[in-house]
Amino acid sequence: PSAAPAHRWPAQRRGARRWRVLGDGIAIVVARAGRIQVGLNAKQTSPNPFITIDEYLAGERTSDARHEYVDGQIFAMTGASRNHLRIVKSLGFALDALARPTNCEVFLNDLKVRIDKIFYYPDIVIECGEGENEYTRTPCLVIEVLS
Repeated sequence: PSAAPAHRWPAQRRGARRWRVLGDGIAIVVARAGRIQVGLNAKQTSPNPFITIDEYLAGERTSDARHEYVDGQIFAMTGASRNHLRIVKSLGFALDALARPTNCEVFLNDLKVRIDKIFYYPDIVIECGEGENEYTRTPCLVIEVLS
């Protein structure tokens, strides 16, 4: 493979996310819509590199920022562009009108989805029936806007 330009790092694929290791245990994760999340990778020599699910959930309750959790590691989330938010809002309102006569509910941006040892914040989640208070394990629909 050809060498990457000096201002960029070689991208690697890990699941549906692109990530770049910068060295010293710091990784940049490009998760969606160009949002950049910075976190510690497994090689970080930190006194406490692994965060339990209970510690993550407790931290999220008191944190001003949102974080995604992937098998013991947390990744801070950043904001979205105005256009991204407009798309999410418009799509969410349209889906809410369709879901209103059912037992389903539409959530925008702030409901975590849990899949095994992963928690993330999709742009839109539809949940039918009762779920956990802080997250859902059984979304009917998950939408991630790529803008």
